[in-house]
Amino acid sequence: VSEEVHWDQHQKSGPWRRYYQDGSLRLESSYAENKLNGGYAVYSPDSTIKVRGTYLDNLSNGTWSYYDESGNVAYSIEFMNGVAVDEEKYMQIMQDSLKRFEMLPEPESQQQF
Repeated sequence: VSEEVHWDQHQKSGPWRRYYQDGSLRLESSYAENKLNGGYAVYSPDSTIKVRGTYLDNLSNGTWSYYDESGNVAYSIEFMNGVAVDEEKYMQIMQDSLKRFEMLPEPESQQQF
């Protein structure tokens, strides 16, 4: 099973979970009337938390926390109705994230020699 999602009257409703190939939990959240509502969490393959936040009618809401490889909070940002309360902090976090992504080595199978 790679994903579980519940449906009610042709709409997503209830728990939503995605799994890694080995069966460990990758993501969990829930839907109400076809919209993400409630807690949202993303896990690494070793089950360490990576992201935790809350959705309200498909919009990020409240405090969202992003974790490092050890499961410690790397940074948090507050959202209200899908918009970062501190836009400058949000932009800095996104820039820092992109820098870390750019530093990742290319997978061996795609490296060109």
